Amino acid sequence: MTASTAEDGAAHLKDEAFEWLIRLNDTPDAPGLRDEFERWLARSPAHAEVWDRACAMWAAMGEAQGHLQSQNVSVPTVPHARPQRRWISGAVAGIAAAVCLAYIAGPALLLQWSADYRTRNAETREVILEDGSRIELGPESAFASEFTAGSRTVRLLAGEIYLDIVHDASRPFHVVSRDLDVRVLGTAFNVRVSEEGTQVGLERGEIEARGAVAGHAIDETLAPGDLVSVDRRTGETRREAIAPDAIGAWRSQRLIVSDATIGSVIEQIGRYHPSWIVAPDQGFADRRVTGIFTLADPDKALLALVAPHGGKVRKISPYMRVVTGF
Repeated sequence: MTASTAEDGAAHLKDEAFEWLIRLNDTPDAPGLRDEFERWLARSPAHAEVWDRACAMWAAMGEAQGHLQSQNVSVPTVPHARPQRRWISGAVAGIAAAVCLAYIAGPALLLQWSADYRTRNAETREVILEDGSRIELGPESAFASEFTAGSRTVRLLAGEIYLDIVHDASRPFHVVSRDLDVRVLGTAFNVRVSEEGTQVGLERGEIEARGAVAGHAIDETLAPGDLVSVDRRTGETRREAIAPDAIGAWRSQRLIVSDATIGSVIEQIGRYHPSWIVAPDQGFADRRVTGIFTLADPDKALLALVAPHGGKVRKISPYMRVVTGF
């Protein structure tokens, strides 16, 4: 078995475990559901282990333990397991929960230490830099800045920013993301980083975007209305033209997407939503969509995103939404 095949199998098991959590939550009294679940769980130790971890993640969100106990759903043992398995299972679940919490909290702590300016969920902020340039931060965004006698650099660490830069020929202005170095003349533009990559859109002026992603050299000069997206996994660059006044539309609580994956749009909506949103069905999350969504009501935006494609949004708790393709 190749490493890629093993990873795909593990990801598929994790998706199945989350689907079982959803089904047991939605229809706990469905005829035969419990027996079907027991058969799935007993297929292998790997099934039981991934179920333990799924429950631990659920518990880390503060909802699993009480809900699963109220439905008489516990973490069953695999047939013929050693007597101490229940204790081991609890220890593994505890460790998994701690790892999950570290995974959730770690990036936030790193941003807190690294960023000069940052925003929280559903929060926006305007920053005036020392040269008079203006930056607007979208929700869950962060950047650090470094100004010297000969240069001005903003490092985008997370999220999305809209910049209106004061021209200074003696001090070039650069916006650096994980993927690109954007060289700025006097201009107004938007930069967004996500799990998929970096997107740059120009409202007015001129910018150059350069970098090397997945072995591909990036060298793009943008004119007003140009939108360039770089896929971090493949290095593919997509370029399209939109109305210049649509650049940075999030500032008026509009989300405009063109040929974007459902997963990437969920990530953007999630910055405005107080709940944790997960989409365990990778095939559904990879579907591409085009549309305009209002960010004033994130739940409605989420539903408007997935419903036309047969998807559903399940409210697991006030703190969690699960998006599925069924």
